[in-house]
Amino acid sequence: MLVKLDANAVTFRLEEVDLEANSDDFVFDNQILAQTVAAGYRIGELSCPTKYFEEASSINFRRSVAYGFGVLGVSAAGLAHRLGVGTARFLRADGRRLAAAAD
Repeated sequence: MLVKLDANAVTFRLEEVDLEANSDDFVFDNQILAQTVAAGYRIGELSCPTKYFEEASSINFRRSVAYGFGVLGVSAAGLAHRLGVGTARFLRADGRRLAAAAD
């Protein structure tokens, strides 16, 4: 599966990540990256040209602050998971998988 993250993309197998546990907001891309690391995948970057203009960006200051705290939360959850001291729902190995949800 290829998922667009801003101007970048990540590929992974649907069976190995719990997309249903992810946010429906801007922090989704960070959760995908944390899940990718937790699943043991390597991360690389493919550049592509991107144009930003006022109509394309829908995040205001309040939501951008919430996004910033969300990024910190995902980072802390990823670190806790890596250290073995806790696992957030979106990083659980036994989480619901999209491939299983279709059955």
